[in-house]
Amino acid sequence: MPFLKISAGAAALAAVAALSACSSGGVDATNSSSSLAVHPRMYTFTSDANGFDTQTHFLDTGKSVVAFDAQFTPAYARKALAYLKTKTTHPVKYVVVTHPNPDKFQGLPVFTDAGATSLASDATARAVKSVWTYKKHYFVDIAKTFTSANYPPLPAVQQTFHDRRTLTVDGVRIELTVLKHPGISTTQTIAAIPALHDVVVGDLVHHDAHAWLEGGIANGRPVPTIDGWKDDLDQVQQLTGKDWTVYAGRGPSASVGKAVTQEKSYLSVADHDAANLVKPLDRRERRAAMADPSALVQQLSKELQSQFPTYQFPYMITYGAYGLIDQHLAE
Repeated sequence: MPFLKISAGAAALAAVAALSACSSGGVDATNSSSSLAVHPRMYTFTSDANGFDTQTHFLDTGKSVVAFDAQFTPAYARKALAYLKTKTTHPVKYVVVTHPNPDKFQGLPVFTDAGATSLASDATARAVKSVWTYKKHYFVDIAKTFTSANYPPLPAVQQTFHDRRTLTVDGVRIELTVLKHPGISTTQTIAAIPALHDVVVGDLVHHDAHAWLEGGIANGRPVPTIDGWKDDLDQVQQLTGKDWTVYAGRGPSASVGKAVTQEKSYLSVADHDAANLVKPLDRRERRAAMADPSALVQQLSKELQSQFPTYQFPYMITYGAYGLIDQHLAE
């Protein structure tokens, strides 16, 4: 069922400032609803590149705040909350995790220490430990950007739900829905706010930005699901509407119709180009590439940057596209 069944005059669309690509900061979008006693608005904090340009979106109901996604580290979570304090004195009541990637859940303890209740789907909560283990191994043992001692600890999710949950905070309704397919991750929750015609989708949308093409972590390895990702995007549009505002995991906010069309096009091109890079390789070359896919990843990065020259964050391809390349090498 779409969440659009409210009066046409119930909300104004968000006015969104442009995203700064390389520095921490935020934007705020004011919406109003004549049917609510409070006047909710959205704020967005964006980390710098060391935090993967991750966005935490805040819904301020006018009395309290719901946060969506908790940042990569506790330090970035503290920056997000410091940013929020420049906008409002209202307390954070909930922090919602949209999917099990480390930049969405590793900052949770900062939010819960500040009094928020952490909330995720059953599927996301189940996946957190395996994803955390996989990523800790990468950052500690391979990239060596952390030590075992200073890598963010495994966080706990305090409340979970199955497929859907309606969260009503100070009269503002938030519809949490687990989408039908794996997409950017093994599972995906979106948060629709009907009174504002806003929807928060995590990294399901990288608007005007290159996408993280690793795939969800399942059984200790990345499993990209490009078709499922595109199906999820279609479901977002079906549940909301083309003219709703989507709050992306990376990049500026946009209309759902525009964001879905662009993201699906990008994913189709990326998948097609990755397949074409692998297709000419013989068995020996494939084995070598599976041991070290970096050359193919760099080729894919060049092709995607050429075809999408205005998109931000090309490092997303460099670090994430090995998953998509490996998938095609294994075919």
